[in-house]
Amino acid sequence: MGAYSELRGPERAKGWLFAIATNVWRDQLRGRGRRVQTASLDALTDQDDDFSLFQTIAIEDPFPYSDELHLDFLRLFQDEDFQTVFGSINPTFRLPLILTVVHGFSCKEAAAVLDVPLGTILSRLHRGRKKLERGLWEYAVARGLVTRADEP
Repeated sequence: MGAYSELRGPERAKGWLFAIATNVWRDQLRGRGRRVQTASLDALTDQDDDFSLFQTIAIEDPFPYSDELHLDFLRLFQDEDFQTVFGSINPTFRLPLILTVVHGFSCKEAAAVLDVPLGTILSRLHRGRKKLERGLWEYAVARGLVTRADEP
């Protein structure tokens, strides 16, 4: 990496490297003769946009005497639980979350890495968060971590 010291904008190196890695990954997929599965975003949105984890927790009230209702809910999950829920999200919505939340890219940088318009990244981030919220709630109910208000 001797040329790194000659780089004109070192602060841009991270985005540049991620773009290269993304392009290499795409080239490898093409080289294997695999097709990337696509789906209509309309088919992927379902009812997640209307779901609010915070509102659901407040209504269901799984921790009646809690002053930190939302934090208590998040404390129910082990790392593996969160990974399971996060891994179940379609990559279309998961990748923008990984780039912005995990790796700290700005939305504009994430759009450049994924080679999509900024508005698309913002939309996918919103939908990804909603899918994560719904997934966490459904996982918690299915595993008995919380009980719904209409259950005994």
